[in-house]
Order: sequence, then structure tokens, then C-alpha cells
Amino acid sequence: MKNFAFAAAVLAASAGMAAAQTYTINFNTDAAGNTIAANSVIANQYAAWGATFSANPLSGASGDGTNNWATNTNMQAVSTTGGDVGALGVGAPSGLGNILRSITGWSAENGTPNFRIDFTNGATGSLSMLFLGVAGGYTPTRFRPGFDVYDASNNLLGNVRAGNTSATSAQNLSVTFSGTAAYAIVVPGTFTDWVGVDNITFTNIPTPGSLALLGLAGIAAGRRRR
Repeated sequence: MKNFAFAAAVLAASAGMAAAQTYTINFNTDAAGNTIAANSVIANQYAAWGATFSANPLSGASGDGTNNWATNTNMQAVSTTGGDVGALGVGAPSGLGNILRSITGWSAENGTPNFRIDFTNGATGSLSMLFLGVAGGYTPTRFRPGFDVYDASNNLLGNVRAGNTSATSAQNLSVTFSGTAAYAIVVPGTFTDWVGVDNITFTNIPTPGSLALLGLAGIAAGRRRR
């Protein structure tokens, strides 16, 4: 019986470790592998992976003395092979397909654009994303494209901002953190420019319920063998 209990515990622990999964959101296909049509609004296409998107989490003054946070940030999967996407920038990878961006450019917003990614199962380890069309001259630093990572109690786990280059560029930004991330706030540039976002990579955390089910499955299998 003791051997069985030990084996069941090992099985459940192994299954739990295997259940943690790293995903990359590329806005070309959704979590089920279905093609995302160009100009689609991004919201729940990756809910099955534990990530949902929402616009305009920030409100009030954005702090630059001239603009407020936008109330009409328009997040769409915009094709890089056609339409009004502008220059992707120095060092941008080829073959990106769709990127996350307003179809008419972030500058169509009525303030500094921002959006939120909720990690419904929690995220661990690190978060990274590619920013395209990053320009120079951001003042202050917090208005450079980048993101902040928070836990469920709204504690800041880490943040990153793009380098203030003199030319339009592509920059992959990453944050490594301890603890469990509940959400990230993304600021893709300022009111006067546009920046595209792509290749958002994160590792989710399996829910306790799923681990319990895996453990019960192992116990049931052991009992059938007896």
C-alpha cells in the first residue's frame, strides 16, 4: 500500500510538471490553430492557453503633461504583408504575418495607448514580446514601448522599456520574475507614434484542479491494476 501511495504521488507530481506549458502568441493562428483574419480584434482568441486581452486598463492623466491615457485603444491583428502598417523597422524579422496594432496606427487613439494581458492560470518565470517600429525621443522613459508585470495583489514583479534608439527599430523585450504573474500592462509607444507587438511568449501554471484530477487518475489506475 505504501509503495502504491508513493507511486501515485510521483505520478501526480510528474503529471503536474508536464502540465506547465510555454506558449507564443503570434496573432496568425488562435489557440486552436485556426487562422486569425487580418483586422480581427484581439480579445479571447488565446483563452484556452490562459491569456486574454483587454484595452484601456489605465485611465486619467498619462503623466506627460499633454495627453491622457487612451480610452479607444484599438487592438487588431494587422497584416504586415499589406495595408497601412508603416515601416517595421531596422532588424525586423521577415514573415511575421499579423502583428497586434491599431489598423490605422496607434496615433489614431485619443491618448497614450495601452492594453492588458490577463494570465487566467497565472504565469511563471518570464514574459517576452517583440516590439516593432520603436523610435527615439521618448520622454520620459516610461513612455518608451514596454510592459509591467503584476501579481494578483497588484504588486509589481518586473518591468522593461525599449532602448531609446535614434532610428526606428525592432526590439525583443523580456522580463524574468519570481512569483506568479496575474497580468501585464503593455504600453506600445506614445500618442504621437505607432508600435506593433508580436511573439508574446509566456509559461502558464496548471490549475490546482487539473493537478488533482491528474492525481486521481493515477490512483484510479493503480486500483484497477490491483
